[in-house]
Amino acid sequence: MQLPVFSLHKVDDVNLCILTCSRSHCSPLQIGKGVVRRQGRDVCLLAYGSSVNEAMAAAEALQLDGVSATVIDARFCKPLDTVGVLENIFA
Repeated sequence: MQLPVFSLHKVDDVNLCILTCSRSHCSPLQIGKGVVRRQGRDVCLLAYGSSVNEAMAAAEALQLDGVSATVIDARFCKPLDTVGVLENIFA
């Protein structure tokens, strides 16, 4: 049985990067950096944690009414990825 491996790597003096690994997939998780889960053009929904699933469901419901929604998974409320959020709001 292979167990997941978790490592914390210091990137620089300001930001940390956490590398989370599962048995079959590894992906970097950068603190304070959000991820666009769905691209849209009319509205932007910002969520983190378990509310991301609710935001995705809301985006699907909005799509039925002809509204295209971007969903941003902020991943963290502090520090918030304000640059990433603003880039997607004004895109």
